[in-house]
Amino acid sequence: MFQKEACAICWEEFSAPEMFEVAGCLHSFCLDCMRNSIAVSLGQWGTAVKCPGFGCNSVLLAKDCHNIANHDQIALMIQREEEDKIHVLDRVYCPNPTCSFLMSKGSLGASQTQTGASKCLKCSFTFCIKCNTKWHAKMTCVEFLKSKDYKKSQDALFEAASRTLGWKKCQNCQSTVERIEGCNHITCSRCKHEFCYTCGAPCIKKKATCKCNI
Repeated sequence: MFQKEACAICWEEFSAPEMFEVAGCLHSFCLDCMRNSIAVSLGQWGTAVKCPGFGCNSVLLAKDCHNIANHDQIALMIQREEEDKIHVLDRVYCPNPTCSFLMSKGSLGASQTQTGASKCLKCSFTFCIKCNTKWHAKMTCVEFLKSKDYKKSQDALFEAASRTLGWKKCQNCQSTVERIEGCNHITCSRCKHEFCYTCGAPCIKKKATCKCNI
């Protein structure tokens, strides 16, 4: 018989196999509460997954969470662990939205960062490290960002990523939104606009205005 202990979130009692212990602080939570905590943390942009214990800053590592997190969540946790290893001013993300591979300026080489022309170490997408867009050899960054070519390239890249990864755009502020898991009622993290992830219809006072399965 396993001795039962209380989850520090829901306070229900569970046996040891039904609990998850955070390495480093030894706080214990039931598996369902931990899964919910991981989903919430990963839904916040750039936030490391931390122990949900009050005031605790212990970080959950992906290698410890394979039994409570899905494949996509583990991949995102690993990405954020890698981000923490690189100073924020030295981080470079591939602007190809189907890739978004994290690199450091040092890994791209001094010659590339000086000229601006860089190639993603994962997908080989050629981009400008100065403005983080596709490479524009005959234009300055300012000229390219004002050009029709820039808007067309961004729209085309987004459409390709949307089809591949299932991304959506907030109809209010146009920022990119990704649903990791849960229902189709989405709140944009940037402008707080609420809408249906399936069709984009607004949700008013937490209620859907469409007939989709929220």
